[in-house]
Amino acid sequence: RADKSNNWHVTFPPMPADAEPATLSIKGRNRIAVTNILVGDVWLCSGQSNMKWPLHATQTARHETNDYPNIRLCTISKWQLGAPAKDTPTSWKACANHDRNGFSAVGYHFGKVIHESLDVPIGLIQAAVDGSSTEPWIPLAGYDSDPLLKEHSDEIRARTASYQAHFWSPGSFHNGMIYPLQPLGMRGILWYQGESNVYEGDTDIHLNKLRALIHGWRDGFKQPELPFYYVQIAPYTYHGGRPTLPPDSLPRFWEAQLAAMQTITNSGMAFISDVTYNTRDIHPRHKRSVGQRLARWALAKDYGQTNLVYSGPIYRSMVVEGDKAILSFDYADGGLACREGARVTAVTMAGADQIFRPAVATIVGDRLHVSSPYVDAPVAARYAWHESTVGNLCNKD
Repeated sequence: RADKSNNWHVTFPPMPADAEPATLSIKGRNRIAVTNILVGDVWLCSGQSNMKWPLHATQTARHETNDYPNIRLCTISKWQLGAPAKDTPTSWKACANHDRNGFSAVGYHFGKVIHESLDVPIGLIQAAVDGSSTEPWIPLAGYDSDPLLKEHSDEIRARTASYQAHFWSPGSFHNGMIYPLQPLGMRGILWYQGESNVYEGDTDIHLNKLRALIHGWRDGFKQPELPFYYVQIAPYTYHGGRPTLPPDSLPRFWEAQLAAMQTITNSGMAFISDVTYNTRDIHPRHKRSVGQRLARWALAKDYGQTNLVYSGPIYRSMVVEGDKAILSFDYADGGLACREGARVTAVTMAGADQIFRPAVATIVGDRLHVSSPYVDAPVAARYAWHESTVGNLCNKD
């Protein structure tokens, strides 16, 4: 029954996944029939250009020739607004030919893994904008949730109703591209964004922005534990292209991304530095690994595949024995490993003077032994603490 503003909403009870096309009928004084509907899970794929990067422009595109009629694709056009929109012009398409090749490569590879692993229909919604920072994607409710960010929402609310959104305006992409999707029941969100924020020197406060984004979207979709899986942005020479940036801007940004995963429930991060082969290209072309690693998070956390290893090793603790630092890691139960059998690269160590010097790391089971001929009494160690370092430490799985 419609309300006074002629809005109505229907919520269906949970249904089993069904690949048999169905018809949805809406009947009032007239009748509308929506055909070829599948019952499955919908995932939202959002962020900036690396999420938008199309399948046809990737290294493995030539191998992707199969059509998947039970994977459905939906692309949201770039639309910025000063106030939330009720609708957005778009449509669903089957995963085939031109529509597949022009769709988000990360989203496609994620959906393909989930679909083939579970044999259920998967819907993928691409809502990404080249060069966008985090701020336009955060709803005002998200800004309100963080004291450091609230001043932005107060400022926007003080503006007139004729406010016109600009490219960097807080909430503008959320209003035009995310808010209209909120009646849908989402299974989860994939996020690949952050390059623009590194260029802005956004490090110390980025954890606050990620937290505001995630909580704001969860509130909007009315799913307080909605899974949110994101990509640790790739190594790239940011400082080389903008010397005014501090040289450790990207490593500190990585720390903020890691802290989000460690402090926000139902979130996870895919590490990709080891599959980034050109640190002078801000758009790594090996998107298949990115989508597959995001899919491992979902399969393990949301689809019950509890024996699946879904993360690379993450630092847990350090003990010092003489001139040696011994590092322990989570997600290393099967032991640590090094890609292509090489020595772990880009390890440094510091003593009390906090000056980091070259060090040597040796894998011993599930631990890393680090020492340096220049440091007698270590107090800290770093790994890949440089914007253009390609990592090679992994676990055996």
